[in-house]
Amino acid sequence: MKLLIVGGLVLLVAVTALSSPYWLFREIARPSDEPLPRWMGDARTRKVRLVVIVGVMALVFGGLMLAVGLTEE
Repeated sequence: MKLLIVGGLVLLVAVTALSSPYWLFREIARPSDEPLPRWMGDARTRKVRLVVIVGVMALVFGGLMLAVGLTEE
């Protein structure tokens, strides 16, 4: 039962983070003042990539927690 609750919460947070334009685009639109080498890409691209990767990982792990929780019962 604990895994179902935790998995549901992880999925809720992931879906909210990935579907909220304010959360995603606030960081993208903010100017970045950190100088980086050209091969690292610009900071906005890295921020978007990080948000999307973390969101997808949260969706996957939340789904796995729900699946394991359902099979335990």
